[in-house]
Amino acid sequence: MINKKYLLLLSTFLVVSFASINLQSQTGEPLILEGIDRIYKIEFDSAEAIFDKVISDYPFDPEGYFFKAMVQWWRIYINRGTEDNDKEFFLRVDKVIEVTNNILEKDPNDAKALFYKGGAIGYRGLLRSIRSSWLNAASDGREALNLIEDASKINPENPDIIFGMGIYNYFAEFVPEKYPMLKPLMIIFPKGDRVKGLLQINQAIQNSHYARIEAENILGYINLRYEKNFNAAEIQFRNLHNKFPNNPIFEGDLGRALIGQSKWADALVVWKSVVGKSDSGLAGYKNLELKRDANYYTALTLLKLNRTTEAESFSVQAIELSEEIDDDDNAFKSYAYLHAGEIFGRNGKTGKAREYFDKVLTMENFNNIHEEANRLKLQF
Repeated sequence: MINKKYLLLLSTFLVVSFASINLQSQTGEPLILEGIDRIYKIEFDSAEAIFDKVISDYPFDPEGYFFKAMVQWWRIYINRGTEDNDKEFFLRVDKVIEVTNNILEKDPNDAKALFYKGGAIGYRGLLRSIRSSWLNAASDGREALNLIEDASKINPENPDIIFGMGIYNYFAEFVPEKYPMLKPLMIIFPKGDRVKGLLQINQAIQNSHYARIEAENILGYINLRYEKNFNAAEIQFRNLHNKFPNNPIFEGDLGRALIGQSKWADALVVWKSVVGKSDSGLAGYKNLELKRDANYYTALTLLKLNRTTEAESFSVQAIELSEEIDDDDNAFKSYAYLHAGEIFGRNGKTGKAREYFDKVLTMENFNNIHEEANRLKLQF
């Protein structure tokens, strides 16, 4: 059985895989590039001011409106557990559609308007899928795909177009093959090509104008979660983290790539950094799920490094945050209890350790975790 959150991520990329396409601006390019940089630095207010300037200078072009919507999207993306930013995002998408429709009424073959309209609708579908509005998300995905296909016929060599095609090609083949339950969702979408998709995304990293950072982020995401190529994911996310050291997405995924390679000492440095930024309330890190993950992985790395006394407080914090975030039991929560039991057991606190193992045994048997809990319970 696929974890609901994992299924959501798969569906998200599948349904709206053209969301990251951008066109090179012929108007406010320097300002747009600066604004994009501010988004990745999680400097949202500054980015918004820049795109307001672009809108003021070029009120009939879609770029400023689109990227202002993307500022709101990143506010949502780094903290998907709250819907506080949704309404404003939908309003900004509506404005992009209005501006692009005005252009397309005069010239239905305007590639830039087609792309930005498709991108805005794609992101709207992405949010709708996150909020489990599946039919609306699929409808947006199909409309976005049609718009992008029309634009690609006009300008097929644009590297940002190639990036979007790469995302689609990869997920349209990979997801339904690995998860057959998603095949009905693919009926309305064309067939993909996983290998070609990876090549296209790599090509975008080398040549894309606006979407280069996003292309590297997506390729790292694919390598981390689907290809299980943790070494490649580490390279991509380390590069992104070096450029944007206070971006929680890039830093967290770097830590996960290191965990995937059992690079415990390196992973500890990253996750302790995330804990510190989360505790200090740094912009972008005020996120309970990220804070829970950071405490969990810090405890895990300390356990693997045999620093179990130090690991105790992080493991307890991870459990407390898991209980606060998740009403239902899940694999993450069960492993938080399992590792806490092992940590306390190694520290000689066998009573507490067995309490944690017994808690695991009351939960669903994720990945045969009950067998491991019983084994460790006998050990301590």
